[in-house]
Amino acid sequence: MRFGRTARLILTGGIVIILLATMGVFYFRQLNQQRDLEHELVMAQANLPNVIALKQDLERQLAQATRLLNTSKESFPDTVESIEAGEILFEIADDWDLEVLNFEAEEPTDYKLGNITYSTGTFRIEVRGDTGNILNFIYSIRSDEDFGNAKVEMVELLVPQPSDDEEEEEEPSATIELTIYGYEGG
Repeated sequence: MRFGRTARLILTGGIVIILLATMGVFYFRQLNQQRDLEHELVMAQANLPNVIALKQDLERQLAQATRLLNTSKESFPDTVESIEAGEILFEIADDWDLEVLNFEAEEPTDYKLGNITYSTGTFRIEVRGDTGNILNFIYSIRSDEDFGNAKVEMVELLVPQPSDDEEEEEEPSATIELTIYGYEGG
């Protein structure tokens, strides 16, 4: 099939028009995309000071948290020393004129929280004496600087009922459970 000159011109013109239309569509799409990118760039540049300020604030908070962590690390002993804690508890009981009936210390246990390792030691001490002295003993444990990293977990205070027989009158007693925390590193 052979096309005449007019048909070839029309066919060529049609192909050129289709190519121009396709190029125009691509051009306008690219132009819209360029406008969108320019708009996003302007927004990013406008946001840049806020991002920089946020970064500086976060760096300041991180430095403050690191200082706080280091300060906290210093306030915890390296490990929970059962003998030392026991001696201090006996001394405090003696200061308050209490008789120590029983003392138990569990083996210290290590725990890991994230990258921080700490240990705990649990102690139970049973004392007997005047009720006021027992309460002062408990308060002394809670406020003693050697037990600043400790928590009184349980107190069981037994105060006997007064009896008519003065010879067999039992003294009050208390069992105190104490957990001491020690920082090992992280």
